[in-house]
Amino acid sequence: MFKWLKRKDASAEDGRALVKSGYERFQNDDLDGAADDFSAACSVDPGNADAHYLLGLVALRRGAPLDGLRHVDAAIALQPDNAFFLYSRADALKVLGKTSEAIDCLRRALVLDPSDVKWWLELGSMLADAGRDDEALDAWREVVARDGSNVVALWEFGRTLKRVGRDDESAEAHARAERLASASTDATFDLALHVQSRSQHEEAARLYGTILEADPVHRAALANLGALETARGDHARALELLERAVGTYPDYVEGWINLATALRLVGRLDEARDAHLRALEITPASRELKMEYATTLDLIGERAQAEAVLHEVIAMEPGASRPHYLLGQVLHAQGHFDEAELEFRRAHECAGGSSEALIDLLMVQIKLGRLREAAVVLDEVRKLMPETALAYNNIGIALQTLKRPDEAEAALRRAAEIDPLTPVPHVNLANLLNLANRYTESESAARQALERDPSNADALGNLSVSLSAQGRHAESIEVMRRIVAMQPDNGQAWSNLLFTLNYREDLGPLELLDEHRAFDGQFAPPPGEERSFEAWDRRPDRKLRIGYVSPDFRQHVVAFFFEPLLDHHDRDAFEVFCYYNHAVADSTTGRLKQKADYWRDIAALSDDEVERIMREDRLDIAVDLAGHTAKNRLTVFARRVAPVQATWLGYPNGTGLRNVDWRITDAHADPSPETDAHYVERLWRVPDAFLVYRPAADSPEVVPTPCLSTGQVTFGAFNNYVKVTDEMLAVWVRILEAVPGSRLLVKTLALADEQVRDLATERFVAAGGDPKRLVLLGPTKTFRDHLATYGQVDVALDTYPYHGTTTTCEALWMGVPVVTLAGRHHAARVGVSLLAAVGLQENVVHSTAEYVDRAVQLAADPVRLQALRTTIRSRVEGSPLVDERRFAAAMKDAYRGMWREWVQPR
Repeated sequence: MFKWLKRKDASAEDGRALVKSGYERFQNDDLDGAADDFSAACSVDPGNADAHYLLGLVALRRGAPLDGLRHVDAAIALQPDNAFFLYSRADALKVLGKTSEAIDCLRRALVLDPSDVKWWLELGSMLADAGRDDEALDAWREVVARDGSNVVALWEFGRTLKRVGRDDESAEAHARAERLASASTDATFDLALHVQSRSQHEEAARLYGTILEADPVHRAALANLGALETARGDHARALELLERAVGTYPDYVEGWINLATALRLVGRLDEARDAHLRALEITPASRELKMEYATTLDLIGERAQAEAVLHEVIAMEPGASRPHYLLGQVLHAQGHFDEAELEFRRAHECAGGSSEALIDLLMVQIKLGRLREAAVVLDEVRKLMPETALAYNNIGIALQTLKRPDEAEAALRRAAEIDPLTPVPHVNLANLLNLANRYTESESAARQALERDPSNADALGNLSVSLSAQGRHAESIEVMRRIVAMQPDNGQAWSNLLFTLNYREDLGPLELLDEHRAFDGQFAPPPGEERSFEAWDRRPDRKLRIGYVSPDFRQHVVAFFFEPLLDHHDRDAFEVFCYYNHAVADSTTGRLKQKADYWRDIAALSDDEVERIMREDRLDIAVDLAGHTAKNRLTVFARRVAPVQATWLGYPNGTGLRNVDWRITDAHADPSPETDAHYVERLWRVPDAFLVYRPAADSPEVVPTPCLSTGQVTFGAFNNYVKVTDEMLAVWVRILEAVPGSRLLVKTLALADEQVRDLATERFVAAGGDPKRLVLLGPTKTFRDHLATYGQVDVALDTYPYHGTTTTCEALWMGVPVVTLAGRHHAARVGVSLLAAVGLQENVVHSTAEYVDRAVQLAADPVRLQALRTTIRSRVEGSPLVDERRFAAAMKDAYRGMWREWVQPR
């Protein structure tokens, strides 16, 4: 047998050659080639520490700190005393938010190699950021001792001395730094660059100004100061500086990049795109620049082009995480959730672990209804999550969406602790607390956000919601008008304002109409820009495509009233499309989705994309179910997406939009002809009530009226607390005074908040009531328990001017008579419609005096109350209010009539 001779240690030599080749590629920014060479070197020579280390540097360059940390740790295991390896490990730990570990790692490196002042500076910065000023001072001293002309160290030394109260020494250090800086433009620039990186914006601006006084066309100073002014919000100044930079130096790529960013922030997106293109002409191979360009294209809405650019970047470097992540965001914005999910997974894998990509993956899975997978991803996120405000804020949003509010609240509060200056966690916390009916706490969180950013529209929006929920309508409306003035293009802000105005007793129907018309004036397209439907099939009796748009296809009262219609739609006459505008899906969502012919999730889509989808679906009739409630898409209806558009169910008023043709109602809620002038829309009045009620299958039995056993009459009000005005409270107090020993039971979600309960008691006392006669209840554990609570009530009192709907139906179903005060507009006439549908019009009154008298008359006749108690449910069962087939037939006639009106207008 022959034995071949091998050169000794060939694998090590091969490994070194691969490292050399990889390093050349790394220096030329060929990260894929470098990674291949370094990986090969690790394979042929596992003991090559440099190969492991450089593979870690590639991962860090790609934005994959966990992967980088793993490779660097492998290098350190081979060479534990290599200071360069330890420095890179400290970098990775810092990016991951593990500051204490990073500091310890840097100290260890500096013991091994104390000569490089750059790392002493980094140690000092980390210690200062961690609030460890005494240790930071030692680091600055070390730098100054090694390099007495280091202007950055002297500057930070002075700042730290100032913080610990050693003002004289601080002034001396700063004076020395200023002298050094003034002697050299380069030194001044280095100091300006440093203080800018440390968010010391005032000092940075001053230093750049000093440079520009000496050299007005110093291009780096112009570009950096422009970027700084952009960050500080002085956009006019930023644009002036950056335009001067690129005007003087047309081939200065950094100037074009910063100009594009500034233009993007002020909404001049077309110009930002052009600036990016100019930069790409100078550096066409820049992956970072291409990604910024794609982001701008995404903002403009040119998402197909953004996709194409990002695919170019991915082809240049398939293993990079960031382009996959950005592509996922672009796909997500277009509603391509399955593709977005795949890209977020790739971004996570390429990064060797990315909490950012995982959080977006988590949100996509929630939207797709993949809650089991989302729960698994959530656990991964929490393992990878760095100790940063951004990470805790985003995980808080995800936890809230997964309906884990306690954990979400803890995460958001932690985000606020980590970065006490940013308003965002407080904004999100305010929103979470509003959803939890903790309105006074939400108000506090919103006000904390506004202390940090007085013009934060989201904070103002949450504040307005919390104030309104507490019954403080005047304050809420004032805040809403402020938002609309700041952001006239914010459709939801307009809607919030209009919704709340319905609670005002001092606004008549025509004044409300004027307010709603202003919304149309803002959002309707100019005359001549509306889409023509001339080519439409105008056969009057053909099968019609009906599209319902709502954010409430979930556990919500709108879905509760909508589902019976969906169940009984004539599918020979209609194809039913449902457009769902909410990120949260639940069992109700799943049920409705199965019952629709076509389902579209539109919550993540822009108005342009929703408009495109609805037009491609070639709807004949588009029906808004939200009106001016939260998460509506009326700004899409304003553009007209179907030849016939209508509004129904979710809102007790018109939309104000001239492109919404019809409002579906009934003759009791909107009597003819006097209410016709209250709306922009024409009114289509269905027979009976404008909705149908489906009682809960597991409803408790009706019990005897409680005053027979207690000897005490209990009046009840279960309406949303926001509907309880001070004027209404005063009327209720008059009723209690007229019925000795009686009490008022108020039950509503807002009363889960102890401070709201205290406020409710204060308001009741201010209206002249005895607090001992007031019973306040919050939500019950189950819906059956909620219905059973009506068993404690003898007479239900409706609110005014905004009637109850669901609560009136529930009270009647549980045998409780309801007294309602009829007003002039729909919100104040819903009770009229519901009581008429079950034949109890005698309890509809037309003045507060009659309202008091009718309630007192009922309370004075326990025999009559018991008779009503035993008959009202059977009345409801035999009434049009619960006749689902009859209502569906009426809606079929309505849609067919609307269609014929369009085909052959009168």
